[in-house]
Order: sequence, then C-alpha cells, then structure tokens
Amino acid sequence: MKQVIKRMGKRGEIVIPKDMRKELNLKPKEQVIIQSFQMGLLILPRKKRVKDLIGIIKTKHKLTREDELLGEFLLGGLEG
Repeated sequence: MKQVIKRMGKRGEIVIPKDMRKELNLKPKEQVIIQSFQMGLLILPRKKRVKDLIGIIKTKHKLTREDELLGEFLLGGLEG
C-alpha cells in the first residue's frame, strides 16, 4: 500500500500520481468513487457497469433491468 501527500488545488482538485494511476489502470476521464468517512476520504476506481458496456457486443436481445443487476453483481457489486 502506497501513501503520498498532495496539495489540494484552489477548486478542490487532487492529482493522483502517475505510478498509482498506472497500477490501478486509471485512464483520463474515467470515473472514481469518493467516499467520505469521519476520519477522511477513500478514493476507489469505479468498476464498469453493465450499461456502460452496452454496444460492445452486437445482439438483438434488449437489456432488461434484471440483466443489468445480475451483470453488476457478477462484475463485483452495485455502485450508484
């Protein structure tokens, strides 16, 4: 586990170091989850959701809400 100290910009931006972005396979414009706790913040890469993957594979099947929930469960959990 790595730890770095960073200075927050005027608008609240924080730069994630290049080596950490590479380790987590974070690309520009990808979303992250920021969770606040009493002791501080936790920043996690956002897992892909099934609806984010729509269109990658061509099919005539229409995705239902149940398909989406099952896919999110299988990909590692539900995130809002």
